[in-house]
Amino acid sequence: MKLTLLPILVGLPLATPVADAVPKLAVESSCKAAMSADSALGADRDQTYSSCMSDENQAQTELTKIWMNYPAPLRTRCEEEAAAGGLPSYVDLLVCLQVASESSTPGAPKQPVTTLRGASKRNAKKPATNH
Repeated sequence: MKLTLLPILVGLPLATPVADAVPKLAVESSCKAAMSADSALGADRDQTYSSCMSDENQAQTELTKIWMNYPAPLRTRCEEEAAAGGLPSYVDLLVCLQVASESSTPGAPKQPVTTLRGASKRNAKKPATNH
């Protein structure tokens, strides 16, 4: 019986929990969808697909530097929030972590929340309405 457990035990050090790495998000489709939605609604993000992708890539790079500084439950919550609605965004993931960190440490020096826009749902502009 001890020999049957050996392959399992040998493989354990190679296993990495998913939460220990920045998740892979399909931001290409999110940027395409954001551009299409804005166009259909008559909204203007003043952003192109390439600038959206650039922002998403910058956010992903930043996340790889800071990911392990946040507790696993927060990373999981923010990952779920960033993928909500089927349009995942590294920018949304980064903002979620930054805002949660800022609010959980009262009195800590405030760090600016990223100015990246990407496919973030928080940046969607509504079309102007005439009243």
